[in-house]
Amino acid sequence: MTVPGGDLGALLGLMATPVFREVERALRLRRAQPLEPPSLELLRERPTALRGETDAPPRLQPPVARVEVEACTGCAQCVEACAMGALAVEETACVDEEACIGCGACIVVCPSDAITLTTT
Repeated sequence: MTVPGGDLGALLGLMATPVFREVERALRLRRAQPLEPPSLELLRERPTALRGETDAPPRLQPPVARVEVEACTGCAQCVEACAMGALAVEETACVDEEACIGCGACIVVCPSDAITLTTT
């Protein structure tokens, strides 16, 4: 494996020098530490911890734009405002729920207030 300006061995050698360590300290850099495996006690108490399952509540779904078809005039201002390309207009606007990130840019430009954000 090579790195810009030299090979990996040269880079690792540079990282071991006192000057590099001084730079690390001056910038308050910390080297990554390896993750500890789950403790045996934790695994005995909650066997699902090994699979990453927790007792935490499920995450909320991100918001998605919804178009009220009766209110939409088909002006396509929302299509132009959407940076993700999640909107299209046939007779009225429609949302690609997979592409929508719920930013709300379409809501701001809609002159007929036909677009809302929802999590369901």
